[in-house]
Amino acid sequence: MIKKRIPWSWSKQFGLALSPMFEHADAPMPGEHHVLLDGGYGSFGLSVIEDKVSPEEVAGWAWSSDLPHHVAINPFGVQVVRWDAANSPENFDLSKVEKDLDEFYHFLCRDRLNSNRTVVQHLVSVFARLRSLAGHMRLSDDRTVDAFVTILADLISEDEAKDDPHSFGLPDDAPDLRNRLASPTLDDLIQEIRTAPGTLSALSLHPSLAIRHAGGQIFQEAHFDLVSTPPPDMFGYVSAASAEANTRGGMHFTPPAIARSISDQTLSHVAELSSRRTLTICDPACGSGAFLHEAIRGLRRLKFQGALKIIGNDVSAAAIAMAKFTLKLALRDWTPAGGASLDLHVRDSLASQQFPPADVVVMNPPFISAIAQSPTQKAQLRDVVGQRAASR
Repeated sequence: MIKKRIPWSWSKQFGLALSPMFEHADAPMPGEHHVLLDGGYGSFGLSVIEDKVSPEEVAGWAWSSDLPHHVAINPFGVQVVRWDAANSPENFDLSKVEKDLDEFYHFLCRDRLNSNRTVVQHLVSVFARLRSLAGHMRLSDDRTVDAFVTILADLISEDEAKDDPHSFGLPDDAPDLRNRLASPTLDDLIQEIRTAPGTLSALSLHPSLAIRHAGGQIFQEAHFDLVSTPPPDMFGYVSAASAEANTRGGMHFTPPAIARSISDQTLSHVAELSSRRTLTICDPACGSGAFLHEAIRGLRRLKFQGALKIIGNDVSAAAIAMAKFTLKLALRDWTPAGGASLDLHVRDSLASQQFPPADVVVMNPPFISAIAQSPTQKAQLRDVVGQRAASR
């Protein structure tokens, strides 16, 4: 019982956010499995289990979750595994660790990765290759995101996403996308998705962990790739871009750690949150949903149980497709007792008559230099700020 309390006591002492690593049905072994998050080098996975665990297996959990380390506490002591050194776990005596917890945490912060082959890089690379395959199959470039989330949903759910695509936030024509992409090239690509690249091939990808814990970063990077670079062809050559960069002029992505911090700070100012009957959260320029995803996780930690409404707008259809997939999966993991509704639209919030009414707004406001604004954007700016529009 004492060991089971360790995740909560360590979370409090280190000042880290505590979230479930797996959902109960997904956990590969009995025990307590968590992620402790600070948004920097000090985040790590933590398991309290009764048996020894393979270093390669937990290294795969950490890599998939975009965490440097996994820490396993069992009757034999404390095992620390860094995902780029899965064959070299370090073992500590639990009593000595508990005696100087701050030094143990400093060790985790100092013990930096020696590889940049992160799960984010891995899946964004897969996205780029899927773009070339989609182009070869004569799909428009802007459908690559729909193809990407459809493939990821299949990896996560086996046949469930095929039977109920709506619950995974997939496009209505997901079955047709699967059929059009079906090929030996796609089969090879899916096999490559399942493991880390190169010398890290002993690490297995857990797609649900990647989306749950690294989805914001993955989709932000994929979106940037989509609108900023033309797709490579099947031989790696770059052709003219065909996906239109439909943005408000400048894309400024928010690191998940900052989105988490801002969301948690904002929610901490909502009076009597745990007893509220309803709550509406809005991001009027939501991108791939990083702020809204972190808000859902924050509400779970704060034990909100009312009716939740989530509103997100963005001018990019690709971003909304990503946000729908990410947020649907988040709500499959946890939905408050009062239920939750998702209201996502391809829409320019500044062009609307008013922002959607909401209790909480979390966002990274789009911004662009005055000389780069279109005439429409300049008119919108004058409508909102009046004479101040003449100033930098």
